[in-house]
Amino acid sequence: MKELASIAPYPGTTPITRKRIIIARKWPQYYGGLTAFRNNSRYFLQAPLLSPEYSYQDAEAIGKGSVFTLAKVLPEFLDTDFKNIKTFPIPVFMFMGRHDYTTPSEPTAQWLQNVKAPFKKGIWFENSAHLIPIEEPGKTLVTLLNDVKPVCK
Repeated sequence: MKELASIAPYPGTTPITRKRIIIARKWPQYYGGLTAFRNNSRYFLQAPLLSPEYSYQDAEAIGKGSVFTLAKVLPEFLDTDFKNIKTFPIPVFMFMGRHDYTTPSEPTAQWLQNVKAPFKKGIWFENSAHLIPIEEPGKTLVTLLNDVKPVCK
């Protein structure tokens, strides 16, 4: 509670920093908001080690690359707001994890209802949080083949 209180109200008018994002996501992730029904993401972070193509140093480099990338893209990301985007010239598909409290899906679902596009579809993944392709790989593949591919030919 102390950590969450330190960033309240979130996002509020205080500048969003990597530190504030980490605090804001730490506890929802602990309670399954990153990966449904799990209280940590160790399996995700260690997944590259399952591949013979990656060494331990390679897996560490992925994490370092994520930290590096976030620092570079965060300012532009924070300036991007799709709330006022009402039309798209291309098909729009939104994959939404029912248990995602890292990037909650409900605002996306509401936005999708109001946007105009040649084709649009929201797909709910009932057994996923934020890591949909890892949590429900079968449904992800079937959805790409059955729903997305025919529209994007």
